[in-house]
Amino acid sequence: MTVDYGTQAAAPAEPDARPNRLALAGLVFGLLGLLPLPVLGPVLALCFGVAGGRKADRGEAGGRGMATAAIVLGIVGCVCAVLGIVVGFIQLTGPGAR
Repeated sequence: MTVDYGTQAAAPAEPDARPNRLALAGLVFGLLGLLPLPVLGPVLALCFGVAGGRKADRGEAGGRGMATAAIVLGIVGCVCAVLGIVVGFIQLTGPGAR
């Protein structure tokens, strides 16, 4: 009598141990976007964060958490930049402006 245990499913591929430079760049631009680069930084953080997240999802590199942090910082930075532009516009064109 033989017992057939079937085929074993392959273990999911672990992400490569290489650093994800796109996610790291996104994180750096996200942090810079909060103060020194208020308009350009968040946009670059979003771009690099999404690209780094896709690379991590494909298993080509690790750093999914860094990519997520870059996306969050990019969104927060974009919202702050838009609010700053709106407030500046209101200050320049409001009823007290001359």
